[in-house]
Amino acid sequence: MTVDGIRIGTSWGDAPLPVELSSFTAAAGNGVVTLRWVTQSEVNNERFDVLRAQERNGVYQVIGSRPGQGNSNAPTPYSFTDNLVANGSTYWYKIADVDVNGVRTEHGPVSATPQAAGTEIITLNSDAPANFKIYPAYPNPFNPSTNLKFDIPAGSQGLQDVKVEIYNTIGQKIRTLFEGIAEPATHSLAWDGADDNGQIVPGGVYFAVLTTGHFRESVKLTLVK
Repeated sequence: MTVDGIRIGTSWGDAPLPVELSSFTAAAGNGVVTLRWVTQSEVNNERFDVLRAQERNGVYQVIGSRPGQGNSNAPTPYSFTDNLVANGSTYWYKIADVDVNGVRTEHGPVSATPQAAGTEIITLNSDAPANFKIYPAYPNPFNPSTNLKFDIPAGSQGLQDVKVEIYNTIGQKIRTLFEGIAEPATHSLAWDGADDNGQIVPGGVYFAVLTTGHFRESVKLTLVK
């Protein structure tokens, strides 16, 4: 089965999946984007090509590759670092597994916006929670940064397309902390009080909003100066 371009653990008939992907994320930093993905199994997998575009539905170009495992039944982590990015611009990424016969299967996309002070999604607990949830930030009130923990449950669609964003009290989006595919698990993000342009916002009340599918939930944050 394929969900948003991600092939997950269902095969047609008795034919094995060339690659069974369990996670694919993009983490933005200062002038850098780091892609990470994990395969649960690989069949005749020669390599992964990494593709990038500047729009979700734009033209994707190959910017690098990683050798595959050939045949493997063991979980295998991969990573790729894109240094040719500009802070403040959003980039979209796909990966394509290429088998020994040249057959390509694309996964993604995920996106990231590099900033002078970037954020990274961290998996705290790989056990799948029962429900979607965003927890109260800690510390809160905070200065200079706070941590946001949220749960992504397992479901019929497997991996989830997730956004975690910061809004002010009049509903303006201040910062996209994460946008991309997240595996069922408990995750954590840090917010350093900066907006999407890398500028520290004024002290006051803000809201962190978790959005995925038909679920949306927020928690209140207070930045003190």
